[in-house]
Order: sequence, then C-alpha cells, then structure tokens
Amino acid sequence: MTEYFYPERMARIILLAMEEVIGREGVHSVLHLSCLASYADEYPAARSDKTFSFKAVTQLQESLEQFYGPQGGRGQLCELDVPASNMVCANMVPCWA
Repeated sequence: MTEYFYPERMARIILLAMEEVIGREGVHSVLHLSCLASYADEYPAARSDKTFSFKAVTQLQESLEQFYGPQGGRGQLCELDVPASNMVCANMVPCWA
C-alpha cells in the first residue's frame, strides 16, 4: 500500500491554525492523544519536504473528535478553515518566482 505525504509547510500551517483555534495547550493535548507527541515541542519546519503523512492528518482529526466529542470536534475542524486559509495565502509562492 502506498503512503502519501504532505509538505512540512502544510503540516505547520495545520498545527498553527489549530493553535489559533484551540490554543497551544489544546494542540499539545491533541498531539499526545493522536500519538504525534514528537511535534508538540517543535512544529515541522516551513519546508517543501514531504514528510507529514496523510495518516497523521487523519489521526489529528480523529483526536480532535475524541477530545471534544463528535459534534465539538467537527465544529473545531470547521473553525480551522479561516486561519488555515489565511496562512496558506500568506505563505504562497507564485509559480513564476
């Protein structure tokens, strides 16, 4: 089975958006719950290296639902949309650059 990966920059944006919505301690709790505690002290660098697995993103989503309950977790995921979108737009590099 093939495993797919996000760039580290995207993982960083996801975690920073989570921090903006649920706070640093909330992110630490979710990372520990999702067995991704290695990212609790230092988020991935803003690089293009594809090392953050799709599975890790799924684990984060599942942990948010487990931590806040099904409805609360989905609500928190919806709240991540605005800060994540803003960060993506702020960090975009034009294809002609």
